[in-house]
Amino acid sequence: MQKTMFGRLCGAVLALALVGPAQAKDFSKPLALPANTLINFTIQHEIHRTAEGTTPASDLTVTVRYRLNVDPNTQGYHVKINVIGVDLPSRVSALDRMALTQASSTLSGLEYQADQDLMPVEVLNWTTQAGKLADSFADLMGVKHDDPAITGMRDLYAAMTPAQASDSLLQEWSYPAIVQNVELDLGPALKADTSAPGAGGQQLKRQETMQLKSVSRSSNKATIEFHSAFDPASANAVGRATVAALQAQIPTFPKYSEAQLARLQIDETMDCAYEMDIRTGLATKSDCTKTAGSLDEKGTAKSQTDHWVITQAIVAK
Repeated sequence: MQKTMFGRLCGAVLALALVGPAQAKDFSKPLALPANTLINFTIQHEIHRTAEGTTPASDLTVTVRYRLNVDPNTQGYHVKINVIGVDLPSRVSALDRMALTQASSTLSGLEYQADQDLMPVEVLNWTTQAGKLADSFADLMGVKHDDPAITGMRDLYAAMTPAQASDSLLQEWSYPAIVQNVELDLGPALKADTSAPGAGGQQLKRQETMQLKSVSRSSNKATIEFHSAFDPASANAVGRATVAALQAQIPTFPKYSEAQLARLQIDETMDCAYEMDIRTGLATKSDCTKTAGSLDEKGTAKSQTDHWVITQAIVAK
């Protein structure tokens, strides 16, 4: 089982922070959630897309409210997701509102294993969960469960390991975990170069920084900033190898020539500002912006900016 790139930074930063004689840190609060912890987990997500030669377009902002059931175990935490509600702008039509609400509810009931930071590690019972997800999308699209589009989705899910499914489906759940269980001092940003195995034996490399900006004992709050950027050469190599692997594994996946694959370009940066509860160690607010740029096989430059505001609050019993 493998943590996501963001989760691995926690260990890298923590190791840097602990170099030298042991001493108290300005921020240090191990996450230790008791059994049957309930967390209200809210994701507000806005997407902005642009493509070369077209008018920029901004998608709707969608807010999904979840209730997480969290139980500690020997690997970290067992987590079950339940969807509580979906909030959309009033201008959305009734038909679109129904479709978006159904799409946002597909993860309800999904269970996953998280590590000690609450970083998702793998989807539990992935084969069963994958079938349910494909069926849900078929119902949402109003097509048969053996429709070619749904068959392609099943092929894609079948090619995923439980860990890969976690990385794909639970991206937003990983963002608060980046800064949970870290130990930091006020001062200059800590820097780390991280890498992870990618498709085709390639290494996906990132340059990352983390900095403790403030600590307030009176308000029980600390603020942390995080920045991450792909190493372009390694990102391009992994991206091309991933597409090639998917082409080989999934019959319905689009086919690209070697020349087309050579033109694929990938770039990504991530910036997050966090508010931490210094009593529990939980990231109560994560404000993250990710900008991803790409050059497709036709040479068209595209970009997408995602902005998330993610809040976590332990439900009082």
